[in-house]
Amino acid sequence: MVDKMAWTEAQEKAITSRNQNLLLSAAAGSGKTAVLVERIIRRLIDVDNPTDITEIMVVTFTKAAAGEMRERIGGALLKAAEDETLSAAVRESARRQAALLPSARISTFHAFCQYVLRTRFYTIDLDPQFTIAGTEELELLKQSVWDDVALSYYEDEEKVRTMTALTDVFGNDRGDAGLTEIVMKAYEYIRSQPWPLQWLEEATAAYEKVDSSTDLGSLPWASPILANIRSALSRCADEYDESLKILEYVEELNGQYERFKEERNRFKAASEIKSWSRMEDFFSDFDFGRLKSMRNLVADVADAWNDCKAHRDKAKDTVKKIRDTYFTKTSKQWVDDLIQAGHTMSALSGLIRDFYKAYNAAKREKNWLDFGDLEHYCLQILTVHDEQTGEVLPSAAAKEMRSTFKEILIDEYQDTNGVQELITTLVSDGTNRFMVGDIKQSIYRFRLADPTLFLEKYMTFERRAEAVNRCIVLSMTFRSAPAVIEAVNDIFSYAMTEAATGMDYGDNEKLYVGRTDDEPGVAELHILDEVTTYESLETDGGEESDDDDDSAEESSFIRQCRFVAARIGELKAADPSLKYKDIVVLLRSVSRKAEDLLTVLQDAGIPAYAEQKGGYFNVTEVRLMTALLACIDNPCRDIELAAVLRSPIVGINEATLAEIRMYRDGYLVDALEAYTAGLHDGVYKERLSEFLFRLDAWRTYSRRAGVAELLRRIYEKTSYIDYVAAMKNGDLRRANLEALYERAGQYERAGFRGLFRFLKFIERMKKKGLDLAPARVVGEEEDVVRIMTIHKSKGLEFPVVFLVNTEKTFNKQDEQEPVLYHKELGIGIRAFDAKWRMTWPTLAYNGIKERTVWENRAEEERLLYVAMTRAKNRLILVGTVKSRGSKNTDCLYDRLARFRNDVHAEAGTSYLDWILPPLLRKLPDVTDLTASDENSEFVHAGVWQVTVHTEPVDAGKAMADVLRPEEAHLEAVRADMPTGTAIPAWLDEALSFTYPFEAATHTVAKLSVSEIKRRLAEATEEEDLLQEGEHLFSTGVEDDETDLTRPPWLCEKASQSPTFAGTVFHKAVQLLDFADLTKENIVEQVEGWKNSGRFTSEELSRLRMNDLYHFAESHLAARIQASPDVRREYGFTFLADSDKVSRVEGERILVQGVVDCLFVEGDEWIIVDYKTDRLNTADEFKKRYAVQLNLYKLAVEQISQRKVKEMIIYSSRLGKEIFI
Repeated sequence: MVDKMAWTEAQEKAITSRNQNLLLSAAAGSGKTAVLVERIIRRLIDVDNPTDITEIMVVTFTKAAAGEMRERIGGALLKAAEDETLSAAVRESARRQAALLPSARISTFHAFCQYVLRTRFYTIDLDPQFTIAGTEELELLKQSVWDDVALSYYEDEEKVRTMTALTDVFGNDRGDAGLTEIVMKAYEYIRSQPWPLQWLEEATAAYEKVDSSTDLGSLPWASPILANIRSALSRCADEYDESLKILEYVEELNGQYERFKEERNRFKAASEIKSWSRMEDFFSDFDFGRLKSMRNLVADVADAWNDCKAHRDKAKDTVKKIRDTYFTKTSKQWVDDLIQAGHTMSALSGLIRDFYKAYNAAKREKNWLDFGDLEHYCLQILTVHDEQTGEVLPSAAAKEMRSTFKEILIDEYQDTNGVQELITTLVSDGTNRFMVGDIKQSIYRFRLADPTLFLEKYMTFERRAEAVNRCIVLSMTFRSAPAVIEAVNDIFSYAMTEAATGMDYGDNEKLYVGRTDDEPGVAELHILDEVTTYESLETDGGEESDDDDDSAEESSFIRQCRFVAARIGELKAADPSLKYKDIVVLLRSVSRKAEDLLTVLQDAGIPAYAEQKGGYFNVTEVRLMTALLACIDNPCRDIELAAVLRSPIVGINEATLAEIRMYRDGYLVDALEAYTAGLHDGVYKERLSEFLFRLDAWRTYSRRAGVAELLRRIYEKTSYIDYVAAMKNGDLRRANLEALYERAGQYERAGFRGLFRFLKFIERMKKKGLDLAPARVVGEEEDVVRIMTIHKSKGLEFPVVFLVNTEKTFNKQDEQEPVLYHKELGIGIRAFDAKWRMTWPTLAYNGIKERTVWENRAEEERLLYVAMTRAKNRLILVGTVKSRGSKNTDCLYDRLARFRNDVHAEAGTSYLDWILPPLLRKLPDVTDLTASDENSEFVHAGVWQVTVHTEPVDAGKAMADVLRPEEAHLEAVRADMPTGTAIPAWLDEALSFTYPFEAATHTVAKLSVSEIKRRLAEATEEEDLLQEGEHLFSTGVEDDETDLTRPPWLCEKASQSPTFAGTVFHKAVQLLDFADLTKENIVEQVEGWKNSGRFTSEELSRLRMNDLYHFAESHLAARIQASPDVRREYGFTFLADSDKVSRVEGERILVQGVVDCLFVEGDEWIIVDYKTDRLNTADEFKKRYAVQLNLYKLAVEQISQRKVKEMIIYSSRLGKEIFI
């Protein structure tokens, strides 16, 4: 034994077993990884029966798990190599194996498949330089291939009828998007089967075998339906059993006993029926009839009688539901539906097959593979098909691997699928697979994992040591405290039954205490009454928002969040050593709930983190940009156009948008054009005209440019990327837009083109929940409360675990899809009536649905098991029970009593349905829970501490519990509340602290000359300001409400604005050649600017040639012409003393600017500034621009160390020089 730890008997058996297929059923926290590593190490250093590390294959499901396994094996080998208590031969063997470790096949399933493909690619004619394509590229290619396949159908005279028929059934009034999704999902599902097309053919053949003579009960889909009906009838019999107990006990009701017993026996007998026809007869013949009237009963007896009738009414409701679903139609009608649906199935199967082949061919052409391809190509390499028998046999490559690997170890075996199972079987010699996992933790059906692979072996493998197929159970957990273990056993002894999950939670499945410390642990259940209202925790917004009451579900969850915050505060107050990172709050799914919980915790002063990967496509800036792209692609998209019009890009208000919409019927864009044409002038006239002009230009541009280039142009023309950068979280918003641009570039680099296809790609990404923005991962040592899904928590452990929202009804979306899939039952589709355009379930659809419902419920139980077994010391479950909208607590206890008497775990629809019954049965009476309500203390239900909350939580107390004492003082001071004790000196000093450089905090670090001038212009009394000294303006504080300059085209039509004309004049003067300033030469220069593209025709149309002639004839132009050193557009940056540009002293401010023209005359500088302003006198120019030119002078003199002799403004409007 290498590791000196004391192994349990079961662990030791798992470590030492040899030459058999071993299923190791390892409960949560039972040390399975340690056992796996020890088993490997012992094989490697066994000198009598030596095994090299290269002869062992280990497969896991994540890179992290493979890396951890490799690291632990390496560490154990090095430890053994240095262990002087071991023999020299053993130490030498350990050293040798450590050296071979880099060559070991310890990897994920997909990495192993990639190894097989890289080394044996030639057997299937695969290019070994293949690339594992990314999700985005594959989605684009998939969409492209589907478009081609669909087009080929529409263009073919025969196939177009098939496509039209399928679109009628599965599409909608907007096209074939529904059919597209069905084909895509079918492609993914069939690839979870070892032989996808063969499975598809068999699923289709199941319909083709149905004819008018078919016995309905013989069809595979009838079996799960009958099983569900039998289970429901058995529950009906149980309801009668509850009634019979009452009838037997209450003497006045004894007369009804035989009637109820007779009906109960009929249900019990019917629950054993196996054939469809007999079940049909039962529902056809069964009649409840009227009960004998019971009059003049005393109150207690009347209540008892009502209880009896209530149980019977449940049975009546069950019978009605089953009868309405299955037995209002005859067997012949069910068969006819299947025959009709068979035609649809045949057509759909052909379309799926064509897409499957085309998409695989497209990937081969690009030499792209996805993870599914790795598995299937690996399977092709490892198999050959016997042409005569059709049997699948191991290939030469598989046989070679069989001789290589002495043992194959599969971690997390409960999460494998059929393809992975076959691969490991093919490389095994039939007696050397070591499969580790826990069926109770199989929670990845949505990834097409197949838990039945584990369950079948768990039920059939023997417990005998010498068995070829052996099962060993590790049920002792070293993670959880005794109370947590007992709590888990309480719940699952009730909930996990063969009827509910396919297995019973018996002695082999129960958890047993493996820890040796003295920590007893705690299990808590907190039941919140839905009518309870909780005061809002202190936030900037003050009182609780009305938004919390938008829905009962949302408000009840918000109350749970507040309770969690208060409870965390209590735990921290009771145990200061408890860290926030020791606490996790688990949710079934995050969606918006994680954000709500995160907000509540943070508002309570609790540091928390929730990983929220989704949402990139829903952030404001990305939604707006995709809406604009959609309008460019198709302006008739009203919703997207309305969003753009209301956005900062156009910026109209709601009233104007309403006017536009009512201006003309039809598409919004038509109404917009008509409305704009009807405006005479004003801001909206210019703004809307410019937007329509830009929209048309972008549409034209999009036809010849790529999407990325289109986005770049939009960003430039709208300045929207700069706009969002100035908003809250501006850096992130800018990055989101840049990511969209980058993805558009990747889209095109992958060989795809077209705006429409790009938008469809984004829609598919949104539907599939794929996010382009990377998620931040919190560090292990960061002291924050984690908020995560149960799926994310698998494999982790925390001292304190909260599981909230336990009353939430399970999601049934995948049970209501138009097409359902099942490994054994095939494909379920609905019948369709083309005349009435109606669909309804077929027997196939219902049969698969019944099985799916059962399997989903079983998976939900396993998810609950995973959640509860994450806890080390304290498990806290939180749920809400509705009180029918009444504040009468008796209603709450009536509801709890219902849970206490509900004995059918297989009918559970929420976690609370499985949690409450076993706990409440531990109480003599449900009303015992009133003590917890009245005293704010818990009531013991076995090991559980159960508390009912019907009163509001005190916000002040919750806050005080969460905060440290000194923080609580601070909160009280902020709220102007008495603290009860004096504020500590250190806190008083901190609150009274005055920053000595306060003035500097009101001064920006950098200013442009134009900004300094603007601030001066805003001063109401400029003369008074200047008289106070040389201060140019009173403060450098940025306005709280930043005036974000609109892009020019939004303010007014750019080419018609005075600003544009001024810019054109400046540009001309900067380009002007002063060597020859005659009119003829100036005309030639302008023509040259046009021909060289330096001036656009629009710019030339706004250039006033007379202004240019006047300037050329001026004395100033002659002086410039005579200067030996002329500098145009002289840019500068210099550090100015703050007292030169503000009232702050002792600081330095960076000043930036550009001088239009700077030339030397004698040995001094002349500064020239060109102005085109519509001012009428020289004094107006001096008043407006003196500050600006003085700053130019200060900068030039400081930088060049040469004096400035003159500062001149040249006014093109006045045609003269103005000296400052």
